[in-house]
Amino acid sequence: MLLSRGLFTFFSAFFLLFNVHSFSEYNGLTFKHLGPNCFGSALKIAGHYQYFRGVDAQEFAHYISNYCEETDIPTKGDIGVFTTPGSDYVVHAFVQINEDTVVEKSGVDYLGVTPIKVQSLETTLFVFKSSYECKRFSGNHPSCQNDLKYYSCAQPGLNLSERFQELTKQFEEKLESVLIQGLEQSDTDLINQLFSSLKSEIYKQTLNEKDKKYLSSKMVSYEKQLQFLKITP
Repeated sequence: MLLSRGLFTFFSAFFLLFNVHSFSEYNGLTFKHLGPNCFGSALKIAGHYQYFRGVDAQEFAHYISNYCEETDIPTKGDIGVFTTPGSDYVVHAFVQINEDTVVEKSGVDYLGVTPIKVQSLETTLFVFKSSYECKRFSGNHPSCQNDLKYYSCAQPGLNLSERFQELTKQFEEKLESVLIQGLEQSDTDLINQLFSSLKSEIYKQTLNEKDKKYLSSKMVSYEKQLQFLKITP
């Protein structure tokens, strides 16, 4: 059950206050491996995820639809989400700093070519509000214009066992370390061991249907991140 809008806003702001220090600290950050993308970076930078990693569109969409509330007046730390016209298919996400400035990550890093950037909202709108190809061939037709909505988010508060939470922390912490510092053979063995343990533990969790779908989509993101790292689970 969602909190009332007043309580949701209060807890979102309270969480943000203690989990986001300075958006500018991420400006220019790149990764040594493919994976970290706009969705994962937005959730991490906004303080909802603890570590950087690749986040699949389905996982991000589950998070936004289940643990966030749409807002017409975005404030610092809210997440802006572009979707294709008239649908819920997510295209891009960024974090609002103020009414003119955002922080975002384009692509899955492409070996340092697409760093996290603090930039003007105008620049983000120019790139993602409508695609260059669509504008080139269709002008300003409405079908070219992606929809943009803003969300205030809170922690899911899943009913997970302590063991599952600890395994998740160890797994994601190791992934982020590898993504930033590089992959060693010893990392591959540990990552495989942790992921195997997570897959065994997930079936022991008692969750409602909404949280099950979210957690399942999260596991898919994990597998795709491992594929980027060329690790076979």
